[in-house]
Amino acid sequence: MKNSGVSKTVAVIIAAIVAAVVVGSVVYFAIPKGKVGKVAKLTQEDVASFFETADKETLTDLARNSIPQEILSEASKAPRKITIGAEWFSIIEGTSWTQQCQKALDWLLDEFPNLEAVVQTEVMPDNTIPVAERMIREKDADIIIANTEFMAIPLKDIKDKYPDKYFVSQTNANIERGRNWIRYYAKQYQSTYLAGLLAGALTKTNHIGVIGAMYDVVICRRINAFALGAQEVNPKVKVHMLYCGQWFDPPSEKEVAETLIDKFNCDILTQQTDSAAGVKVAQDKGVWYIGKDADFVELGWDDWDTVATSFVVNWQVIWERIVKDYMAGDQYPENLYFIGMESSVMTENGPLITIDLKTRDKLGVDSISDKAKAEAGKDVLKLIEKRRTQMINGTWDPFMKEIRASGITSWERDRGLKEGQIISPAGEMPTKEELLTSGFLVQGIIAPTS
Repeated sequence: MKNSGVSKTVAVIIAAIVAAVVVGSVVYFAIPKGKVGKVAKLTQEDVASFFETADKETLTDLARNSIPQEILSEASKAPRKITIGAEWFSIIEGTSWTQQCQKALDWLLDEFPNLEAVVQTEVMPDNTIPVAERMIREKDADIIIANTEFMAIPLKDIKDKYPDKYFVSQTNANIERGRNWIRYYAKQYQSTYLAGLLAGALTKTNHIGVIGAMYDVVICRRINAFALGAQEVNPKVKVHMLYCGQWFDPPSEKEVAETLIDKFNCDILTQQTDSAAGVKVAQDKGVWYIGKDADFVELGWDDWDTVATSFVVNWQVIWERIVKDYMAGDQYPENLYFIGMESSVMTENGPLITIDLKTRDKLGVDSISDKAKAEAGKDVLKLIEKRRTQMINGTWDPFMKEIRASGITSWERDRGLKEGQIISPAGEMPTKEELLTSGFLVQGIIAPTS
């Protein structure tokens, strides 16, 4: 005990608290026998102030000596409250990405009764640390989750300052991590590959358009798999990608969508951006659309006459593992997640896999609109089901196909790769680290030189 004089005084208070009677905001204590022979009076604020400022050693010793063991035993069984501080880069409503992140967070809150959350939207790199530290200071946040990489790098600077916290943030091309600095991403490319199979079967012009945010490793990975799927069922397909410059920029997304249709003759569009602008253009122009990151029909952005299907990601499959590690007191948790269809969480409706095709709560082939099913044909639908099953079983992956370079990205040029050169032979699976950091585009994708 650091201060025995203080400890004796506080021991009286602790013992008194056990027998306290609360009346309004004032606590009246019956002072134990042998002490001052009258009723003492303390406000709840006095008691709260003591508990906030007393050191752990003092509180532990006093609790053991002053509170009955059966009370301590019961208290130890109750899980303590754990708070997630969620830093979202954009608004929630009207976005596919952040709205899906919020749905995953809501799922966790329902799953764990002792879990609480505080959310801040529109967090940019320069206020990532101030927001995180405010959540820790004011809400005692235990786990900080960020939903873009540009927040990941700043969080590195405070991870050692708060060693008992987890800092959890997405990875694009940077896979640095630390003991309590956890990086994560999902194999969304597996679901974009399935969507690509469908798109390749649906196109009549052999031109498919992608509304891209920017040159980014994540976008490359997802659109590579999309193109591989489209080319598998239709070798004549060309995938055109134009960039908006931002993840969420509805006017630019609208302009790019119109250009892809009017200038490049694309009769199917998908996106690597976050607003509903592109799907509205597709509806007006009468072309098919494939939704990204969320169920576009469920969001009310369009119906099955325009949206052939959507691909979604269920971030809770990753986040649940991280939360459980924290609850278990793991000081050295797994710090690089990159999982796909082979992983799931259990729900009342059965397993929920990390990524999938989804529309109106229908999954896989069932998520495809009846009109699109009829146009695609039974053979393609069987192939989509086959590949989905193989990926759920962990026996196949789109990047086990032969990969040939487009020759148009800086990543390829830096390695002397020209169009058509083999990056990865058929049957070989790139490592997790290679997939997370490789910025190539496959042959057959037409995009601005990056």
